[in-house]
Parts: sequence; structure tokens; C-alpha cells
Amino acid sequence: MNETGKKLVSIYGSGQVANIDNYYHPLLQCQLSKISPDSQRNGILLGYAKEDWDYFKKILNNQSHQSIIEDSKKDLQNNLLGSILGQNNSDKSCLDLLDYLRTPNMRKQNIW
Repeated sequence: MNETGKKLVSIYGSGQVANIDNYYHPLLQCQLSKISPDSQRNGILLGYAKEDWDYFKKILNNQSHQSIIEDSKKDLQNNLLGSILGQNNSDKSCLDLLDYLRTPNMRKQNIW
């Protein structure tokens, strides 16, 4: 995800990362949900732990509490989306299920 963000920012400028995040959060959770129920559960739990960790990092970088909470809420919703899509569509690829979330710039660069 970080490499994708760097590539797109270098080509198209800033403002790419939030949209990339909206794709990769559900993609990872979708893939985890297809491994096993334990993997699905652990993926969701680790998603919460990551958001807790991000909160402290972002506070130290002087981001506002409100903006951090909004971003965390969005990330957790995307995690849940991917988890449910993967669970309910065992016969379909997560790349196909979440293709609609790829940005136009991701498409131009053929980034999955």
C-alpha cells in the first residue's frame, strides 16, 4: 500500500493516499476472511489494534482528535466491508469483488 501511494503521489500529486486506503483495507480483510473463520476474526481484531496504534502516532504528529477518529471509523468500516464480502462470496476473487474501489489513477497505472 505504501509503495502504491508513493508511486501515485509521484505521478499525480498528493491526495492519492486516502483513496488507496479505501481499497486496500477491505482487500486485505476480504482475503483474510477467505482463509478461515479464525483468520477473519483475527484480521478484524488486528484492524482495531492498528487503528489504536495509528491514533497515538497521529496525536504525536499533531493531528486533531476529530480527524483521527473520522479516519479510523472509515478504515474500520472498510475492514468490515471486505470481511463480509469475502465471507459471503467464497467463489469470487477479492480483486474482482473490490475492483469498483480502485481509483482512476490506479486503473491508469494498472495497480491492483
